[in-house]
Amino acid sequence: MRHISLILCLLGCAYIGHSQKHDHHWVLGQETYEPMPIFGGTDLIFGEDSVTSEMVTRDIWFEFTNASICDRGGNLMFATNGIRIIGNDQQLIENGDSINAGDVHDDFVDYGYPCAQSAIILPSSTRDSLFFLFHMRATTSGMGICDRMQKTLVDMRLNGGKGRVVYKNEIIKEHNFAYGKITATKHGNGRDWWVVQPEKSTNGYFKVLFARDSVLEIQEQKIGPVITLSDSRGQSVFSPDGSKYARYDHDNDLNIFGFDRCSGELSDPVHVAITDASDTTFAYGGLAFSPNSRFLYVSAWDRVYQFDTEATDIAASKVVVASYDGFELPYPTTFYLMQLGPNGKIYLSSPNQVNMLHVINSPDEPGLACDFQQHGLITPTYIVFGLPHFPNYRLGALAGSPCDSLISEAHENVETQLQIKVFPNPASDALTIMLPNDFTEGDDIVLFNQFGQALLVSKSTAGNAQFELSLKNIPNGVYFLKVMNLKGQTLSSKVTINH
Repeated sequence: MRHISLILCLLGCAYIGHSQKHDHHWVLGQETYEPMPIFGGTDLIFGEDSVTSEMVTRDIWFEFTNASICDRGGNLMFATNGIRIIGNDQQLIENGDSINAGDVHDDFVDYGYPCAQSAIILPSSTRDSLFFLFHMRATTSGMGICDRMQKTLVDMRLNGGKGRVVYKNEIIKEHNFAYGKITATKHGNGRDWWVVQPEKSTNGYFKVLFARDSVLEIQEQKIGPVITLSDSRGQSVFSPDGSKYARYDHDNDLNIFGFDRCSGELSDPVHVAITDASDTTFAYGGLAFSPNSRFLYVSAWDRVYQFDTEATDIAASKVVVASYDGFELPYPTTFYLMQLGPNGKIYLSSPNQVNMLHVINSPDEPGLACDFQQHGLITPTYIVFGLPHFPNYRLGALAGSPCDSLISEAHENVETQLQIKVFPNPASDALTIMLPNDFTEGDDIVLFNQFGQALLVSKSTAGNAQFELSLKNIPNGVYFLKVMNLKGQTLSSKVTINH
């Protein structure tokens, strides 16, 4: 389990991200009824020192599931409500329908996928035009179960720059997962990603190592208190520096963990009871860390708390920074999900259909100095439930750790080995292999089992960047694919076969 993580740590901190503005355009909202019914929504556009809200006409609703991505300059490329993917022209991108295909998709096709925090978009580490949507498929709406973690690939070079879904709903793992709560943080090398998804009704967590556009490893860890069945109305989040992971819901309170960005291990669980919020079956809640990763904010229906995660006694550090003021716009503006904005402010949604967001203006400040402003941002259309879900795209390499070392020879070897792209993975009857330019006619393509035995040997053909390998006679299992060219270079990838 650890050998891949150790190899990745050797890659070091050579990669330093540019000023990435992947989260500078938020796609929100439903229809507005004033002055007349219009299918549309609200877009929040973040500048260097400002945020503007605009009403946008579109025929897609964003309620619970919400993820979007901008290019490095902050220009919106596409967004999804968990059922469709639309481009910056508000139209369905090519092959962008039937995301999360299944019964829940069919029941909510007109409204958006009913599972909060169930999608997140990660940019490719090898090509600026590729973006990977990680998303959870639900079996039932409401307080149900997610039975699949899936992956969808969008290539923005295609279709005249409007983008096209290359493949969709590729299964990463089938399991009884928690209802939503998928989140991600950068690996310690500052380039790759850890994607974390809780298990349903246990204390289990699945950590997916996503490197060089491939799922290299899936770890399972059991730690902390067992989470009960009613865990659907909360949120999970990483701190901006990636050192902490937290989750909250009304029935299971607040749970905080340390996180090792090199190994993916959770550690040092801290359970904090939230006992003074209103006791109601509609107790939606959310989480956000301050930009300096010290203060953790918890929304619990009608109250918002601040905790100091650096305090000796985190529970004792609790400060109530907001109590619902009774304001309605047009319905009660209580508190739900949170998202840290690129301007360093935290924004909160409401579980009711309202045209506003709450704002924490100075979240790095302790106590009431954080400046919580209820209904601080008025929006042109109604917003309900969801906010777009972003990781910290600007997080760099972890300084002063084993991941912050660079061994030239090891770096060169690992870089070469991790460049191969294969899909779908898991595969059934065939596997598509994407080869870089240095790999041409006559390259050996070999599939090995876990005992090092070569089960398939083939040759690439001239001028083909893409090669298909038949797997019809290969039993289910985990295998290793290697491609060797005439220069002695080797590409490799782990492949799962599941007919």
